[in-house]
Amino acid sequence: MGIPATEPGSTEEFKPVTILFADIVASTELVSKLDPEQAMRRLAPAIMLMRRAAERFGGTLIHSLGDGIMALFGAPHVQEGHALLACQAALAIQAEIKSVLGAMAVRIGLHSGLIVSETRFAGPVNEREAYGVAIHIASRVQSLAEPGTIYLSEDCYHLVERFCSAKQIGRRSIRGLQDEITVYELLGFQLPSPGTLFSDPNLTLFQAREREMMDLEASFQAALRGESHIVGICGAAGSGKSRLCFEFAQRCRRDRIPVIEVRTQPYGKAAPIQTILEVVRLLLGVAASDEPAVARRLVQNYLERLGSPPEDALPILYDFLGITDGAPAQTVTPKMRHAALLDIISWLVRSRSSEPCAIILEDLHWLDEASESFLEVLCASIVGSHALMVVNYRPSYQASWMQRDDFHLLELKEFDRSQINQFISSVVGDHADVVEIRDRISERSGGNPFFAEEIIRSLIESGVLIGKPGDYRLGSKIKDNPLPVTLQAVIGERIDRLSPSDRAILQMASVIGKEVPYAVLEAVSAQELAADIKPALLRLCAVELLHDQDRPDGRYYSFRHPLIQEVAYSSQLKSRRSRLHAFVAPALAGYYAERQDEVAGLISFHYEAAGILSKAAEYARKAAEWIGSMHPAQAIRQWQVVHRLVHTQGPAVRDNALLILSSAQIAWLGWREGMGAKDAAPYIQEALTVAKDTDDTMVPLLLFVEARISGASGGAADHYVARVTDALAVLDDAAHQSRAATLYASLSQAYGWAGLFNEALEANDRALALLQHVQDFENRFLGYSVEHWALSLRARILIHLNRIDEGRAWLDHMLAIEDGRIDPTVQFISHLGYVDLAWFSGDADLALRHAKRVSQLAERHGTPYLRVFAYACMAIAKGLAGDAQEAIRELEEGLDFMHSARAALDYEPDMMAILAECQAQAGQYGEALLTAERTIILSRDRATRLPECRALIVAGEAMVARRGKDAVHLLQQAEALIQVTGATVLEPRLRAAQEKLLIRSS
Repeated sequence: MGIPATEPGSTEEFKPVTILFADIVASTELVSKLDPEQAMRRLAPAIMLMRRAAERFGGTLIHSLGDGIMALFGAPHVQEGHALLACQAALAIQAEIKSVLGAMAVRIGLHSGLIVSETRFAGPVNEREAYGVAIHIASRVQSLAEPGTIYLSEDCYHLVERFCSAKQIGRRSIRGLQDEITVYELLGFQLPSPGTLFSDPNLTLFQAREREMMDLEASFQAALRGESHIVGICGAAGSGKSRLCFEFAQRCRRDRIPVIEVRTQPYGKAAPIQTILEVVRLLLGVAASDEPAVARRLVQNYLERLGSPPEDALPILYDFLGITDGAPAQTVTPKMRHAALLDIISWLVRSRSSEPCAIILEDLHWLDEASESFLEVLCASIVGSHALMVVNYRPSYQASWMQRDDFHLLELKEFDRSQINQFISSVVGDHADVVEIRDRISERSGGNPFFAEEIIRSLIESGVLIGKPGDYRLGSKIKDNPLPVTLQAVIGERIDRLSPSDRAILQMASVIGKEVPYAVLEAVSAQELAADIKPALLRLCAVELLHDQDRPDGRYYSFRHPLIQEVAYSSQLKSRRSRLHAFVAPALAGYYAERQDEVAGLISFHYEAAGILSKAAEYARKAAEWIGSMHPAQAIRQWQVVHRLVHTQGPAVRDNALLILSSAQIAWLGWREGMGAKDAAPYIQEALTVAKDTDDTMVPLLLFVEARISGASGGAADHYVARVTDALAVLDDAAHQSRAATLYASLSQAYGWAGLFNEALEANDRALALLQHVQDFENRFLGYSVEHWALSLRARILIHLNRIDEGRAWLDHMLAIEDGRIDPTVQFISHLGYVDLAWFSGDADLALRHAKRVSQLAERHGTPYLRVFAYACMAIAKGLAGDAQEAIRELEEGLDFMHSARAALDYEPDMMAILAECQAQAGQYGEALLTAERTIILSRDRATRLPECRALIVAGEAMVARRGKDAVHLLQQAEALIQVTGATVLEPRLRAAQEKLLIRSS
């Protein structure tokens, strides 16, 4: 919706994040011989290790699966180093799982990108959701990873390439993406020194900081005279603090002055003391990679050269550096050891600082609390020596040692307009066609050099700028897309500089949404402001907070960047926001009177934010019904909004009809997204209870929903038949012909699942006779047309009855309906019917053509239910094309997905039967026989006779090929089932198997 939710911590916005997927390799094999409790005890500790590692580095757990986790870094709260933190967490998971399950026990995938957060983040354990292709990519990257490895997408790698060791794996395709991506394996992690950070050959010219460099050099000259002090360089993110320190260090090195440089890790609180530990290592001349014995020798030699170290300095330093030979002697308390360590570090600094040197500590705003006491000692030890200590940090960082007389503050201001223009020109160049874009970069950067560089980099990557540093040309049109803005503080300052009236207009616009119809804004402003809003809008556009568009349906205003809206929205008091929401809702309803359903969710949001819950529920229902046929998963969430809003009103005033409808719809649509009968049961029972008291006409429809969900979740088809039959028994057909048509259509489906095709056709005939009476309610309830559903089912029933010409005619009739007029969940049935027909007739081209359409529908609409059928149809097409091995792989992957998503389990026996047929086609008669036997058992359990019959034929063929003794009996059972089911379309396959048996016998 684009507007932050009204409750604290509730968001619904794009977030730049890094997504981590980790799972245990071959977890099924690990627990296959264990009961559920033993399986839990086997895997739970490993999952807990993963979770703790992710949370230790600032990750937010989104899903904890049976054998893995999904975590976000960068949401719910912005984390500047989200990719770096995710890599640290991945390496920690890899190391910790290794000690529990072995080196090859876990595979991890990371991807960085934009997601949409649609959940409430009040804490790390709260329920949340995230959406976007980035999550799909991260999941696929994880699935590509070899056991024991960590794979990074190229988007993630580019964010951390200066901080990690990685090797390129190569280009890989990702399902659903047009282009391949480059994948890397993360090998290790080490924060670079400032020197390596600025080793890019395209490094921009150091400029506009001459005064600050002169101040640093003056401070160093004072240190050479024994008047040393601490210099604190303070500046906003991207203002050039690290670049200034780098240039100063380079000048020191050119003069052969030793330099000790240490950077605090981003979000260093996850790794306490690391900064001080690195300082001590550099003072002693040891490296983290040194073997313990080597490091101990280096430390001992160094202390001997200095002479007269503090008491117990050697064992204490060994312990601190983690290079102790054996267990450390516990002769003092931790507090005493800490105090002794502070004394030793102070002595080391004073001993070193008798000669000129520079100590540079960067990014103190990320320093952990435990390191602060050590930092105070460092500061005190420097004073009066020949060493200069330079630290940098952001304005938010404060420390007690900054109050010392020997502390000098060096504040970095943002570049002024002439400085930023000069900086941008030095990078982009002076060609005539980049004048406009230079000006836009200057305006958006707010005088921040790093931010300007990031804008330029994004323009180069998108092809807007082409060429080389200092000589770029315009490669494509700039268009109206806003340039990226990432510094929220800059936006807040720009909003604060507006006049009160302009700010009020901007705030009103932020409540309306990211795109603001002028007529709606005018209607809302009229409630509070008497003045004409046009001059204010012109000014807001002139400063590029808003931009306007003339559209066929009127003038619109859009925010230049989502953060502008977010800041403008959150700056208002809740009471004012609520009042504005109450004005916005009816204004939007009036403006979109011709297409209210399309924006009903937005109108509902505004009514709820205003506290008008009955109206909010009414519009939420409209939104749920509108989106139901296009995106079942989103529709479920919308119906849950309706359900919540109705319950919030309380029993005395709630709309019981809406409660029944919302409960039923949550359960009904759930089968498309893999909801099991157990999860749906509370909603169905609630709806039935209320319906029996208030609207008994809904009871038959609810009984159908209950049975349908049971079947889709793996229940027996005969149970589906029985429940729909019960529903019809309590329905007055004459009074409720529309509902009767729906139930007879469902009965034809139930009989079809049960493999009783003559009975299915009879029920379908009854449905067709009543189609003229179908009303909008039933169509809306289902989310698709009862007529389309019944006719699609009819086509497949006729094909299985071997009435091919009639079935094909109905298939053609259904496929002639335009895409926009038929729900994809129904539309795919006709393509599935043609794939069935192709499989029975051996037409590879026909199968491939319609398999592609099913795959396209699945990709376009993204429902797990359709994805299962996409796997099956493509496998059939590949099997008919002679590629049995690839068909087998596709079916196995599809079955794995079916079980993980808990979707379309009603089709599992059919997929198993097809798998057995493909295995037999590949000559894998042993595997085919095993799969067929499993299919027979599963089909009998689910009362699905058609896949049982197909599996019996495969089992008979396999027995013939292997010269088994039961082939005759198996084929006789298949023949009997054909008579029961009416599926005479299988007779050619049965006869072929019988002929093989005769040939073998003769």
